[in-house]
Amino acid sequence: MADDRVVIPLDDVHHFIVKVMRTLGATEDHSALLAEVLTTADLRGHYSHGLNRLDMYVGELRTGVTIKTDEKPVILKETCATALVDGKSLLGWNKL
Repeated sequence: MADDRVVIPLDDVHHFIVKVMRTLGATEDHSALLAEVLTTADLRGHYSHGLNRLDMYVGELRTGVTIKTDEKPVILKETCATALVDGKSLLGWNKL
């Protein structure tokens, strides 16, 4: 039985995600961070939170359902061990 799997270089996948999200109006920062999160999840074997989710994000951006592209998260409350963060319905943002 022939193995018909195709391996796509990580940089190509990352670039593809960024291009898709930029085309739909996400900022460069948000797009790059989302690409990092999705590819890292796949590399760690968490496929349910990897590239598999790109279609969901595309659909949400197209319909304007939940994802925003022009905000920054806000820390509402912080202790030495936890933080309550309002993510402002952003995607892929991990830089407070």
